[in-house]
Amino acid sequence: MYPTITGVARLTEDPREFMTQDGGKIASLSLAFNSSRKNAAGEWVPDEPLFLPASCFSRIALRALRLKKGQEVMVTGVLRCRKWQNKAGDWQTAPQVSVKEIAIIPSADPIPDAPQEQAALLNQNQIQAKPRKQPQGMDPWSGVVGGYPKADAPVF
Repeated sequence: MYPTITGVARLTEDPREFMTQDGGKIASLSLAFNSSRKNAAGEWVPDEPLFLPASCFSRIALRALRLKKGQEVMVTGVLRCRKWQNKAGDWQTAPQVSVKEIAIIPSADPIPDAPQEQAALLNQNQIQAKPRKQPQGMDPWSGVVGGYPKADAPVF
């Protein structure tokens, strides 16, 4: 079983689109995962970034193809080992993320050259939490449940 990773990354280039033989979409991404740590003086210093290629398929690919270089995203995927044969006939391997979910992380700073429709799409897709009223007599912690007096002992 391959390890699953989740992290915040930045796109280092615009996504590239490919097609499968049966017409399915594939998006190829280049991701940079950044980290920081405190040094001996207690100051935050950046660590070396981890650059990983990533592939998205079907509906995730459609979402990823709308992204632009420089955008920050939350990625969940499976870390796999890509294997290929070079021109000399030697086999080579490299890690790659097979993306299962990807989401844009909105930033306060606008991204240069980002389409205005992306901001509108983010606002449109935000979930508005509305408080729900509990039906009368359905609160298990009140003295009455469903119109009947509550028993002295808990039911669970």
